[in-house]
Amino acid sequence: MKSWGILTGKDGGMGIFPHLGMVLAGVLAMVLPATAPAAEPVIDAFTATPAVVRPGETASLVVQAHDPDCSGSCTSGCGQYIRADLTQWDPGSGTFDSTDNGTSASPYTASAVWRAPSAEGTVTVTVTLSDSGTMMCGGRQTTTAQVVIEVSATAGQAPVITSLTIDPDPVRTGAEAMVTATAEDPQGDPVSFTWSVDRGSITPGADGTATYLAPATPGPVSLVCTASDPGGASSSKILTFSVTDVEPETLLGAGVVAPHAVAANVFGDLLVVDDGVGGLAVVNGVTGELLRVVHLAGALSVAEDWLGRVVVGTRSGGIVLLAQDGTLTGTLVPPSLLGPVTGLATDPVGQKIWALYGSAARVVAYDAGGGQVTAFGRRGDAPGELQEPVAVAWSPLGEVLVADAALGQVVAFSPEGAWLRSL
Repeated sequence: MKSWGILTGKDGGMGIFPHLGMVLAGVLAMVLPATAPAAEPVIDAFTATPAVVRPGETASLVVQAHDPDCSGSCTSGCGQYIRADLTQWDPGSGTFDSTDNGTSASPYTASAVWRAPSAEGTVTVTVTLSDSGTMMCGGRQTTTAQVVIEVSATAGQAPVITSLTIDPDPVRTGAEAMVTATAEDPQGDPVSFTWSVDRGSITPGADGTATYLAPATPGPVSLVCTASDPGGASSSKILTFSVTDVEPETLLGAGVVAPHAVAANVFGDLLVVDDGVGGLAVVNGVTGELLRVVHLAGALSVAEDWLGRVVVGTRSGGIVLLAQDGTLTGTLVPPSLLGPVTGLATDPVGQKIWALYGSAARVVAYDAGGGQVTAFGRRGDAPGELQEPVAVAWSPLGEVLVADAALGQVVAFSPEGAWLRSL
């Protein structure tokens, strides 16, 4: 029977253990190849969309990364890919509706749906990625990335166009004019502008400017300016102006160019519907001086009501309201299938606005809020019927007077629409 001897050192201790350690170290050195420290995963992108959200709303997070120890695409190999099961998310003061850690690989993609807290402010969201390393290949390596999300009650609100002008105004046929817009974004983001016109052409410039080239024919022009923020929220504003073939000094000297309807306001000024200026010309009733021009495409008739409002009928069949300074204050009547409002008159006692729809041979009375009170008139040859009505007026006798060009008469009606007589 064999027996094993035990080596002893000079101090009498068992000397086998130091020798055994040296042997094991030699064996491991032969079995395991020398390895360099593994590289950390590299995060190529970590984004939040949108980057600004309202309290309680969500943002989509996406992280994209790769492992430098993988020369191409890897799903195996010690320390050569990113392990999906080790991906960690930190929502900051928000929460996650869901996380999708994807598939272990290099390149690697993971995503999450993050929900903002109720309080406004900035929130930092963190993601941590780890590779597939072990002690056998230099150890596991990790890396982190952060994205900052702004929580704001104004998130997603569109920019507001605060000013839109053209110079000169009106524009001569075939001439150029400079258009300038200013806008404010609730989040303070940069604003970009786009432009369109229904007549002529427009070329964008820098910093909210554009160059307008007028067509060869005069008339009203509608210009649309749209302001957009980087997130795609946008708002638009319409500028209506006129293209004229009249020299500016002639326009100012004459006061009006091509008038076809007129009314007087309480100040004695004349309110002149004038295609030559593209809307309404306000003229001093004594001197004829042009006080101001109100650009209003499609203006066709005008009157002033008992509230001091300027009432303008349009070619679309609508009726709009202006303040005395020309500011558009609202729509009294939307566009109508009856056709253009060819005449307007007001009854200050009965507080009615009488509108003549010439193409329909129809007269309609509205109250101060635009509600229809009564309507009468039809085309025909019988007494009280109309053929080509061109104007309407209110008589102090309490009668509605309609001028008919085809009949060569003025036809008088009661406020209820009963025919009274023809003059």
